[in-house]
Amino acid sequence: MDQILTYQFLGFFQAEWSTVLAILGIGTIYFLAPVLGYEASRRTPLAAAMWALIVKIGVGLFRTSLLFVNATFSYTPFRSPNYAGGLFGDLQQTLMMILTPAETAIFMGAMILFVLGLQRLRRRPQALPG
Repeated sequence: MDQILTYQFLGFFQAEWSTVLAILGIGTIYFLAPVLGYEASRRTPLAAAMWALIVKIGVGLFRTSLLFVNATFSYTPFRSPNYAGGLFGDLQQTLMMILTPAETAIFMGAMILFVLGLQRLRRRPQALPG
C-alpha cells in the first residue's frame, strides 16, 4: 500500500501540470474567440470547462493533503507498517481510491465541455460594404 501511495504522490505533479496547460489553452481560446470574429455570448461551455479544471485541481490538492496526512500520522513505532491508521483509518484509503478516478472523470468532462464549446462558437455576421 505504501508503494501505491508513493506512486500516486509522485504522479500528482504530472497530472496537475497537464491540467494547468489545459486551462491555459482553453483560456486562450476563450479570450481570443471574440477577437477572431466569433460571438462572445456563445462561450459558456468554454468557461464551464475552465471551472471544471479548477475543480479538478482542488480535488487533486485534497488528495495530496490526504497523502500527507497518511504519511505523517499512519506509522508509529508501536504499530506495524500495514496498520491502516492515519487520521481517518479506512475512510482515508477509500477516499484515495475514489478521488483518483474522480479526477479523471472531471478532466474528461472538461474536455467534453471544451469540444462542445468549440462547436457552439459561431462567426459574427459581417456587414457588407457598400
